[in-house]
Amino acid sequence: LDRSGRLSILNTAWADFTGGPDPGGALASRFGLSQAECRETLLGADAQPALDPDVLISRFEGGSDPAEGTVIFIRLHWSELFKDLFVCVAAELLAGRCVLLVSDPRVPGLAQGLADLLLGAGLPPDALALLHDDGETVLRAALVSPWVGGFVLSGFEHQELPDERGSGGGFGEGIVERASTAWSFRLLAPCTLCVGVDADPRLAARRVAGELFSRLPSLSGQLPGMPSIVEVPPRLFSAFTTELLLALEPPEGGAVSDAHPCPWVDGALATYLEQTLTDGIDGGATLIHEERRPSFSGDPASGTILRLVFTNVEREMRLLEQVRPAPVVLLRRGDPDSTSTHSTA
Repeated sequence: LDRSGRLSILNTAWADFTGGPDPGGALASRFGLSQAECRETLLGADAQPALDPDVLISRFEGGSDPAEGTVIFIRLHWSELFKDLFVCVAAELLAGRCVLLVSDPRVPGLAQGLADLLLGAGLPPDALALLHDDGETVLRAALVSPWVGGFVLSGFEHQELPDERGSGGGFGEGIVERASTAWSFRLLAPCTLCVGVDADPRLAARRVAGELFSRLPSLSGQLPGMPSIVEVPPRLFSAFTTELLLALEPPEGGAVSDAHPCPWVDGALATYLEQTLTDGIDGGATLIHEERRPSFSGDPASGTILRLVFTNVEREMRLLEQVRPAPVVLLRRGDPDSTSTHSTA
């Protein structure tokens, strides 16, 4: 297929997806969302039925793009959701490369749904292969295979291409000459929000509470890019903290937290939250808000943590050594002259 033919197939698949992104409701059920909420989460609020080819940009750095026909290994973390996954895969297909797509075992339906759409739209079967795996087994095999010429990965812990990609044990070794390998890793992280010296503490606090703890847009704090670390100018620190706690109070006669918070897609998040609680208290940070799902025993202190807020967080604390997307707000005093900005943590 030439470029126009490939683009036509991608447009057909995208149109089918925007028309009904979750047939059967399996993903909505997995995320604990309604169908309307699931569509907004998977597509984004501004998704258009027509695919803009200008957004189909390969994640490889300029100048290192693999040649047409190269096999590209793609394994994205589930939290990149469908739109980013579609754009990532589609960019490689549009460039004439073949894709070996490995699903995230926590939500394999994302990759499966994408493969079904593309093949249903007429994509040649030899252009896309889908594997369901723990992600690591296939990656280890791909790293020693001369057939794979590029890797696109994402996750919470940075990963680099090994210095030596195997030594003779891979299928095809000695038959296919190994070319240089293209590598792209996207580090997924929460962000640091710097509250400006002239900011309204009430509005800033409600923004943090709404973005991080609500079902949308963060799946109750599970998606990257949300303001987990908040730096507040010293003169606003007390007012911001008060307003944040007020924003987290249940409405009159309402539930303790946002109605029906999303279930944890990754069960390890519950363990991470417990460890964060321990690290914060042991390290000297001040816990000012803790909320849990009531356990079956009815003890409100024994259920899974829903959200945490710490204040008096210092830069050298262990609490900040491994920060991943989670319903946790870490408040620390910032530069008095800072302006309101977002940055990665």
